[in-house]
Amino acid sequence: MNHRTWLVVLFAVGLLVNPVLAQKSGSYTPNLLVASPLSLSISGSKIKYYSDERNAFTNVPPPAIFLNKRNSSGRLMAPTAQFIVTYTNFTPQAQKAFQYAVDIWSTLIVSSVPIRIQANWVADEPNLLGSAGPTSYRYNFDGAQKATAFYPIALAEKIAHRELNSPAEADIIADFNRNNDWYFGTDGLTPRARPTW
Repeated sequence: MNHRTWLVVLFAVGLLVNPVLAQKSGSYTPNLLVASPLSLSISGSKIKYYSDERNAFTNVPPPAIFLNKRNSSGRLMAPTAQFIVTYTNFTPQAQKAFQYAVDIWSTLIVSSVPIRIQANWVADEPNLLGSAGPTSYRYNFDGAQKATAFYPIALAEKIAHRELNSPAEADIIADFNRNNDWYFGTDGLTPRARPTW
């Protein structure tokens, strides 16, 4: 045999013998490449929204699809998602305005799993309107469409068709800074220089 053939034979023998020599007699070492990856959860983070004190003279009316989902009596048609909101320290006016936004979301989002929101009316730093985000992200759960992606908990639950966290735990946390001069109307006629939802 020539030099190249000997190298190939030694390499092949090494590949076959090495795993056998590495194991102790009677022990079992699981093959980590074959085992399915762990289902993981990591803490979520909130995005902060700031006011820049400029008036852009704009408003955002309710989406047409939401307005078209009203029956002849003006009531909303059946929602396609259930939102359960826990309000903390909200004034009645602030709660009514936020609930209007939730009603819009419930006709635009489709999910068989309830989406839980913890909404907080808090005192916060100047020019901060508020912050919001998922409470956690999930990785490798039932039905995950991408094996290497982290999904916000509410989306992960929608895909899995079941609760992945405790029913007592919020999926989204939203903080609103009560130190702003908010407009709570739902008519889209926001006065100048006042933030809206």
